[in-house]
Parts: sequence; structure tokens; C-alpha cells
Amino acid sequence: IQASVQLLIRSLTPDGKAQYICGLFDPGGGFWRNGQLWKVALETRETSVFFALDEAELTPDRTGRVASNPYAAFHGVAVDGAGRVFLCDRQNGRVAVLDAAGKLLKSIPVTNPDAVAAHPKSRALYVVTRFGNYHAQGKLALLKFNDWQTDQQAAQTILLKSDIGKRRESARLAVVEAAGEVCVWVAYTTLPARVYRDSAAGLELHRDFLDTTTQRALDLRHMMVDQATGYAYLADSQGYLFRIRDWSKPAFELCLQAPGQRLAASSIAIDARERILYALGHYGKPVFRWRIEDEFFTPLPGDGGAGVTPGVTCAWVFTGLGQRGIAVAPGGGVATLGVVESDRKGWYTDYSGPLHYFHPDPSKRPWPGVRFDELASKYLNTGGVRFDRHGNLYVGVRDHQVNRV
Repeated sequence: IQASVQLLIRSLTPDGKAQYICGLFDPGGGFWRNGQLWKVALETRETSVFFALDEAELTPDRTGRVASNPYAAFHGVAVDGAGRVFLCDRQNGRVAVLDAAGKLLKSIPVTNPDAVAAHPKSRALYVVTRFGNYHAQGKLALLKFNDWQTDQQAAQTILLKSDIGKRRESARLAVVEAAGEVCVWVAYTTLPARVYRDSAAGLELHRDFLDTTTQRALDLRHMMVDQATGYAYLADSQGYLFRIRDWSKPAFELCLQAPGQRLAASSIAIDARERILYALGHYGKPVFRWRIEDEFFTPLPGDGGAGVTPGVTCAWVFTGLGQRGIAVAPGGGVATLGVVESDRKGWYTDYSGPLHYFHPDPSKRPWPGVRFDELASKYLNTGGVRFDRHGNLYVGVRDHQVNRV
């Protein structure tokens, strides 16, 4: 599916014979246009439009220009035990309640609804609202309505996270009842799962997986494997580095350089011969080298205060640290995709991810580098860079010719 197509959200009917889907749409229009909720028969895969907005009423930023605005008109959908459908209608700022035939029963005012879940036995309704912009000043919130039939505003609102940027991924929401307790699970790309217990007093935080475990890997971007041990290293867009060491019981372990002090990395490479980890922690920062150890990572001599490259700036993103990659040559040396300090003039307009190679020079920090302008000028975007064991360099490129393989 082309990158411009939106996320898919679905929910099953009570009898389990059909599912509702929304959020996925074709910017070109037609049967899969934006602003529609579809019903799919699971046995036959026959699909029909269950509920739709008038195409003429869609606002311009929710039609086809998803590169600049990743939000669809509809985002979340849920079904209760009676077969009523609850639809997150961002276009009209509401949760639309529909009967089993698709007739609108009620509109509950909610701004930017993103995910919805219905209480299994009562008329309580839970909604996650989400909005973010390119300056990451949005918010993620959890709302509870005590009775969807009568409530026009939420009885309780909990701020889950601020500083939300623009992302295509939607929030995740689920309600579970067990042993007489009702628990609400909520998660997002940059928010590990939280569990709220719902009681007569309202929603109370029961567990926050960010605080109670190291299993907090978010939006994984880059992965490398240490060939000597088979350990996998994974960097996320928030600057955290994790590794998996025990494949019989795989778990994300946070990489540390000292007790309580994490090793910052959002783009990584491993020198397999010397067992050295190269890490780019944040845009505008240099690449640092670390000796791979069993527990804590130590910087190479001379690398503690200065990296081996100039500062590298990532592409134009406000949804995390979007470095396009680094690679280490068999004999040392580093290749990066991004704008470095030597390109500071005009870097505001060059987000192509130009290729740089830095010659390994032990006497200098940073190492001298060469930029390959031809690659940057020929392709709009680059992504992914690797050396093979013979020293040949491979670079992934994107030319936006989506009809070619």
C-alpha cells in the first residue's frame, strides 16, 4: 500500500461474522475514499459501505494531502454487546453512535477522537483523543463517559502525554473485565501501555509499563546484530538503545554506560571485527564509539569528549529522531546519511539525506569527510546505508516512483 494510504482500524461484530474498518482510504477517491466506514463479511470478504460522510463536506486537509496531514476523517471504531457501533469522527468532532443498520442514533461531542472502546456490560464509554503538529505540541488524553446515552461531556479526562507530534499511527484502547474488575488499557507509539482500573471512584492508574519495566522500546528504527554473540541491538526514535541477549526468553534490555545512565542512540552500526558500537544519539550530535561489554558500555579512548564525525542533522521530522542511518567500514571509517556541520550553509532546505564518508584518522577528531553530491542531487531522499565485508558501500534511495518495483 502506498505511503499515502492511512492506517487501518477494525472491530468485530458481536457474532464474530463481520468486522468494521475505517481510516484506510484511497486519496484518489472511489469506493475506498476518505470519510467512510466499511463492513467486511469475514467468510466471503464481501465489503460494503456501512456509513459515510458526504464527500463534498470533507475538509481539504482530510482528502488526499496526507503527506502534510496524516489524519483521516474517521479513526477509531468499536462495537458493544448490542451491536451498536461507536465511530471516531474527527471531521465533525464527535463520536457517532450507529445502530446495526448504520442509522445515526447519537452524536457525542469529542474533539479529535482517535480510539474508542465500550464497557462490556454498562453504558460507559472510553475515548482517546489525539492531536499533534510539526512542532510536537499536541496532546494525548483519555476520556470516560459514564453513560453514552445521556452524557454530552466526559465525566473524567486524564492527560496521557503532551508533546505529541504528527504520526499516522493511532492510539490503541481496550477494555477488559475480569474477577469483577474493569481495566482500561491504552497505548501509543510514544507511550508504552498504561492500565487504568475503573471503579466507582473513576479511572485510577493501576500500572504504567514505562515506570515498572525496561520493556519500553518505542518506534524502533535501526537494528544491528553482534556477530560474536548473536545479541540484537535496536535503537528507537526517542534516543534509547536496547538489546536482546536471551533468545529463549527475549526481552528488551536498556543499554547503559553506567548504572542509571543510558547510552543515547537513535542510529547504530557495529564493527564486527573489533566489536565496537557506533552510535548517533541525537540530531546535530556526532557519532560516538563504544566498546561492547557484557553489562556497561565504555567509550573508546579519546572518544569520551568528542565523536569521530561532525554533528549530523537528520531529515525534516518532528515525530522523533529520524536519522537515516550510519555504517562502519571493515577497516574503520563511517558513512552517514544526513547534513553535517560542513554543509551548515543551506542545511535548512536540504533534507535529501546526502551521503558522507569519514576517513578513519586516529589523530583527528572529527575525522575528515567527503560528501557525495551526485547521489544527493539525483534522488530526493536516501534511506539506509551499509558496507559489506569487502568494503563495498550500499545506499537505499527513494525516487517516489511508486508504480515501479
